Amino acid sequence: MEKYYKEMQFELPIYGGDITFIHSNDIDKINEKHDIGRHFSHASTYEHNVKTDDPDVFHYKYFIVLNSKSKLGNVGIGCLCHEAFHLSNMICLNKGFIPTFENDEPQAYIIQYIFNKGLEFYFGFEQEIIK
Repeated sequence: MEKYYKEMQFELPIYGGDITFIHSNDIDKINEKHDIGRHFSHASTYEHNVKTDDPDVFHYKYFIVLNSKSKLGNVGIGCLCHEAFHLSNMICLNKGFIPTFENDEPQAYIIQYIFNKGLEFYFGFEQEIIK
């Protein structure tokens, strides 16, 4: 199977850090560029916490990797939503809050933001994105 690679990086507003969407089946290129250090099948979410000049401050780098040409299953919009949920949990934990059933609005906004950006990148849908 021919290898392919496409990515888009953007800043996460309010919470800080960067999110990189990767659409690829080339784990070697992913590791070469981002040192994720893992293999993936068809969809995965990762994070790197990079130290800054201040030893108490980290710069968070988040990744969603989708491989639409995987033999293991269909990678569609539902898969993006699934990975956006995992990523939102990482962000919440890194920022020190745990959503509850009574207080889940910040997490819902994070998922909406990630999902809308992902719809545009992976599937070509332009959405009105909360800024």
